[in-house]
Amino acid sequence: MNDARNLFLRLAGLIAGFGGLWAAVLLFGKLVLPQLSGFDYAISAWVNPDAYVPGVDEFFRAVTDHTNLVIAVPLISLAVAIGLCRLMEMPAVACLKWSAIAGALWCLLIGVIGVLLEGDMPMVLGLCAFGVGLILVGVAPPQLIPALPARRWAMALLLTESFILLGLWLAGELFWNPELFGANIAFLLALIVVLGALLRTFHRLDDAWSRRFVRVFWLVLLSSLMVSLFATRHIKETVARPRPLSEAHQPWNDQLRVIPTEELRGNSSYPSGHTAGTFALITPLFWWLRDRRARTVLFGWGVLQGVSRVYTVAHFTVDCFAGAVLGFGTGSLVFFLLGGPGLRAPGSAPETRPGN
Repeated sequence: MNDARNLFLRLAGLIAGFGGLWAAVLLFGKLVLPQLSGFDYAISAWVNPDAYVPGVDEFFRAVTDHTNLVIAVPLISLAVAIGLCRLMEMPAVACLKWSAIAGALWCLLIGVIGVLLEGDMPMVLGLCAFGVGLILVGVAPPQLIPALPARRWAMALLLTESFILLGLWLAGELFWNPELFGANIAFLLALIVVLGALLRTFHRLDDAWSRRFVRVFWLVLLSSLMVSLFATRHIKETVARPRPLSEAHQPWNDQLRVIPTEELRGNSSYPSGHTAGTFALITPLFWWLRDRRARTVLFGWGVLQGVSRVYTVAHFTVDCFAGAVLGFGTGSLVFFLLGGPGLRAPGSAPETRPGN
């Protein structure tokens, strides 16, 4: 009874805290933001390059386009691999039951995201089929599965995913930038580093770390969904601040240099959805990890995302600051109110299995 009451209070605190954060960012955008145009103009003009510098445009385009993808894909992949291991080690009845539940929840989640974000329907159906297919691997009849441990099966799936992603990049089908080839190279390098770290982490982690990571993953997912579905979109529509390249900012923006393939002119500048999304993804991980170097890398990555949005003239500085506050605040609320501190590992890195 006390546990249920405690959970209810924590959920109520999360809703209240998120509502207060949402209202604060919205009111700031309506009441204070109009007074900061001069500041934003000055910073944007200073950050925006006067001329092309080899490698810089490419780097910031890669950061602004691919940061959230490069963070989210390994997190999801690692969580799925751990989940498949647990499924394959369960008794048959429990395995079938949890597989059915997991498959239904996956399809529901992808369907809701597709509808709310007006996603492409074939892509939504494909993601549903992909998730269910992975789950079926975990519940396949024993005679169809070679005598391999569950962990090796999951490692094989992660390797297969890595080759598929790299193959899509080589075919020019994976978020290819037609005008800034260097951005494609930067994305490839990031992809290789992240996939390599993913495989190494999965190979080394033990069961206790796996259980903690999966629970933190759900906190990351909840933080991201709260920000993307219930915050940034509605605040953008309410504040309706024109982007830096909009006609509303002429003649000031005539002096800005437009980065190739990045020319946004709508009324959706405040807050920065990219920056809010990045901080929503990294904040539960930031608080969970004890290693200060890992925390510095994560936080610096979030800041770099905000800088990239200003550099590419997609947002003003205050837009990115508000997005960072929204994402970091939401992630912190989720982590501390839903049991995140209790999931912290004794050490700063994943524990290794015996023999590794």
